[in-house]
Formats: sequence, structure tokens, C-alpha cells
Amino acid sequence: MVLHKGPLFAFDTDTLTLYLKYIPVNIKRQELMDVIKNNVEGFVHLSMSEPMRNHSFSRLAWVTFNNEHDYEQALEKIPSITLPSDEFTLSAAKSHPNKKKIPVRITPPLPDSCIEHDYETCKHLISEVFDPEKKIETFIVKALEEIEFQVGEDPSP
Repeated sequence: MVLHKGPLFAFDTDTLTLYLKYIPVNIKRQELMDVIKNNVEGFVHLSMSEPMRNHSFSRLAWVTFNNEHDYEQALEKIPSITLPSDEFTLSAAKSHPNKKKIPVRITPPLPDSCIEHDYETCKHLISEVFDPEKKIETFIVKALEEIEFQVGEDPSP
């Protein structure tokens, strides 16, 4: 029985995940996890970010719980939890997963006529615009024409 699918990334939150802000860099992940496990029911998973330079090297954390009841209880209890090693009090906030999922845009397949047109445009630009402008010998177009001729040949004698 799988209770929870672990986050794919530290920022991959769901509705049962609490967000902990600005955890000092000297607090170890194991210490934070032990404090949460000992004070809150339903703990499943803890993810932490790397230290952030723009926030005095503090870190963010995401704590996932079994069910909504444990999640709500943790939201109330966590602000009163103090870490013994640093006298640091945790502050929790609800994680807000993206409610509006934007689908990934994929370019539709191009018809062969577009590809052929683009190919001819590239040949034209190379041979008649870019190469003469830079005084480059147009060996690329000649090589492409030879390849076309070889591909277009009938292999049977």
C-alpha cells in the first residue's frame, strides 16, 4: 500500500504539503525531520531546498502529510514548535499547487510541402544572399545538389 507518491521535485507540492519558510542553514535536515515527527502526527516526507544566497542562505522546506486532518493539525502546531539547537521557531504556510495547469505547447507536425519550401529558402539564402555578401565560395549548395542528385537516382541499371 502506497500512502503517498513522493514529490518529483522539491517544489512539486500537493494539497497535503506544508511550506516552511526561511530555515537557517545550520539546522540539519535530520534534526528538522525528527522535531516534526515527534511533534506532529501523519508525517510522510520532508524536502528541503539548497541554501538561498538572496535570503541570507536560509532554506525552504516542504512537509507532506498522510491526510487532511494531520495536515490541518500540523498547520496549527508547527508555529509553536521551537528547534532546541537554534531557538528557532518554525513558520508554516499552505502550499498552493498551480490550480490552473497550462498545457505544454507542442508544435504540430509540418506538412512535407513546408519542409520542402524551407529547404529551398535556405538554399537560396546561402547561395544568393549570405555567401556573396561575405564573399564565400558557395560549395554548400553544390554539395547539397549532388546529394539530391544521388538520392534521386534510380539504383537499378
